[in-house]
Amino acid sequence: MQKASYYLIILLAFYGCKDKIESDSVADFKLKSAVVYEGTNLEVVQKSLNTSKYEWSIEGLNLNSNELNPLFFMDSAGLYTLKLTTKGGNGSSSMQQMNFEVLPDTIWRLSSNSSKKWQISSILSDGIEQIVDDCQLDDVFLLKHSSASNDSFFFTEEFDICNSGIQFFDAPAKGIWALNRANNSLSVEISSRGLATSFDFKIEEIRKNYFKGTDFVLNTTLILSNN
Repeated sequence: MQKASYYLIILLAFYGCKDKIESDSVADFKLKSAVVYEGTNLEVVQKSLNTSKYEWSIEGLNLNSNELNPLFFMDSAGLYTLKLTTKGGNGSSSMQQMNFEVLPDTIWRLSSNSSKKWQISSILSDGIEQIVDDCQLDDVFLLKHSSASNDSFFFTEEFDICNSGIQFFDAPAKGIWALNRANNSLSVEISSRGLATSFDFKIEEIRKNYFKGTDFVLNTTLILSNN
């Protein structure tokens, strides 16, 4: 009788510890990098314990995952919250969340780190609009990021029904635009009555679908759009 009671106590202790281990799901993680930019992946380092299910979400971006170590592609700057909810073997849960910031990236906004289509929607010279004819609005082109130089873009026009030089301002068929990080400006070459003119547009505003810059020496403003 004593031996039977002894084994019963051992079994109860064993299964009691087993239930306790399964119920102690602990959600825990950290970000692989403290600095996150647009156009890159948000990576996590998994540190959760006693977990069988993972539920990740980023509020404001509608991003979700059930993977152990997910990758979230960040294409919009801003402040966000990454939340992890874990579940243990017996259904208990644990939650951890962390605030993080995605920083703007000019290269990404201009070229998406590969190539991006833009259109010249306005050129103001001395405050006067120079885009005065529909054929000037056909200047739709690609800014192709050059991997050889982190600050260069190959500008290739998609099509142009205007003959070069007819309009006062017209984008050339192709060329190289350069980003100057030191003074936050974009060097652009635009034809002025058939003659190539170099501009250095100080970036005033740049979003994923909008660019505005002004060359204060030549008093010229360039506005690009991306639809």
